[in-house]
Amino acid sequence: MKLLALDTSTRAGSVALMAGGRVVSAYTFDVSATHSEMLLPVIDRCLAEAGWRIADLDLIACAKGPGGFTGLRIGLATAKGIAFAGGRPLIGVNSLEATALPLAFGATPICPLLDARKRQVFAALYRPDGRGGLTPERDEVSVAAADWARTIAGDCLFVGDGAELYADAIRAAKPDAILVPAALCPARATVVGWLGERAYAAGERGLAANYVRPPDAELNPKFAVKEG
Repeated sequence: MKLLALDTSTRAGSVALMAGGRVVSAYTFDVSATHSEMLLPVIDRCLAEAGWRIADLDLIACAKGPGGFTGLRIGLATAKGIAFAGGRPLIGVNSLEATALPLAFGATPICPLLDARKRQVFAALYRPDGRGGLTPERDEVSVAAADWARTIAGDCLFVGDGAELYADAIRAAKPDAILVPAALCPARATVVGWLGERAYAAGERGLAANYVRPPDAELNPKFAVKEG
């Protein structure tokens, strides 16, 4: 199976082309501008490097969140547009699960944290299942990193851009916290592709955003649309 995987849930956007679980082409880009300016050119570069066309794809996998609202919307819209144009199926992958999965080959619980702005993170807690997968231990939340860290007893691996951004606060709240450098984790699009292919094979279908909390414009009355 040939698939295109996209992740725009954080500032470190990524794109991957995969075939049979093997990475054919992958790029990570810092979204210092916007995902909309970077995403399509990077997809085109990956396709050219692999010698593929959109028509060659069998599946589109995309990180569905949680993550940055604007980035997620751009990624979801792009994935849906490509899938619709080519008549290809879509599959959504949880961004927190994709962040945690590369660390699932031990017994230590994993806490992925993604920056949610407003001095909060999107957080979850997973336990490795012993087969290279993850078992959710808690529901996803939007919370202050230190408050979340205080609730976790025992060893735990903290990973993600939220863990790096609030590293000092996490260590102050939980001195035994193990923070994993982002450089040691692969581009998340490759993990999105790996998870997406398996979810598709298991019968899952569809791509719907998972924002965890309402978009900022809905939280701030300043951005509310006036009626009448």
